[in-house]
Order: sequence, then structure tokens, then C-alpha cells
Amino acid sequence: MSRIWSAVSAGALGAVLLAGGSIAPAQAATTRTAAVYYVGDTGTRAALYREFRQVPVVGGPITSAVDAMLHLPARDPDYTSLWPRSTRIRGISVRLGVATIDLTAPALTGRAGGAFACATLQQLVYTVTAAAPTVSRVLL
Repeated sequence: MSRIWSAVSAGALGAVLLAGGSIAPAQAATTRTAAVYYVGDTGTRAALYREFRQVPVVGGPITSAVDAMLHLPARDPDYTSLWPRSTRIRGISVRLGVATIDLTAPALTGRAGGAFACATLQQLVYTVTAAAPTVSRVLL
């Protein structure tokens, strides 16, 4: 049954194209699902928590996820991102499994210290590698 439908569909498509018709391109997606990591305080240490979010498409999957991590507040009020909100992505590249993330200067002036500074860097690494599982290293 599906072969017959495919043949008819392909034939109908060919007839439309031969007749000078056109097919409207599919509308581009404006959001995508991304795993975004946030930092939370367990009382004894900083920990990472993941939220699956619908995030705006702003470039590739890594760019969309990192932009959400920087600017989208967590749904759970116990989770946060300590990256300064004014931080912007200057560029992201991936080569041979290494993602290089270039952020603007406010990234250097975050509020995190001690264990939270480490957790904030892990937040970036986990968000990047969730968006691109082939990435094995992240350079900031």
C-alpha cells in the first residue's frame, strides 16, 4: 500500500513541477529542544541540574543551548546561572571534537567563586556536550 502511495505522490509532485507549479518550502523552525544545565546549591556543595527547554533557534544547536544557558532563567527557582546576563556569544566553532566557545568580556566578571566557579564552568561544558554529543572537549 505504501509503495503505491509513494508512486502516486511522486507522480503528482512531478506533474505539479512539470506544469510550472511550485511547492512552498517548509517553514523554518523557530525553537528547538535543548538540555540546559543550571547550578543549584545542595547545602554542602554546588550541583548541576538539567532542564529540557524549548529555546529560540539562534544558529546551530550549541549556540542555541549556550544562549539559553546564559539568558533564560531556570524554571525551578532553586536553580540559577551565575554567568552575567550581559554575556554574549562572539563565536562557536567545532573541530575534531573540540568546541571552542568565545564569549564577550562580561563572562570574566561572573559572581561565582570557589565551588560555584567550577560548577559554572561545568554548566557550560555539560550544556555544550548535551547539544553536540560528538564534542569531547570544550575550550573557553
